Amino acid sequence: MEEWVMVNKVFPTEEKALKAANIISITESRLQSSPNGAKYDIETEILQTDEGWQVRWRKVFLGFGGGCSGCGSCNTGPEQRQAAKPGRILEFKPRSK
Repeated sequence: MEEWVMVNKVFPTEEKALKAANIISITESRLQSSPNGAKYDIETEILQTDEGWQVRWRKVFLGFGGGCSGCGSCNTGPEQRQAAKPGRILEFKPRSK
């Protein structure tokens, strides 16, 4: 597991710290995880200090994403691409006066 990262900002209330922790969790999990590669979950903790509330987080490795499973729901296989009809070119004829 990774080290904990402490957010520099101190929040005045627990509610604001929770909101910040949720934003950090969503944003960092999207940034850390790649579509066909490693997947991470973000753990957050809220700590009460003398000044207020602080948030810290760390990433937890979940595994590797498999990418396309070949279920066919996206219809992007080679047979679907070849089945498409070719386009037609319409020539532009200027109006004669």
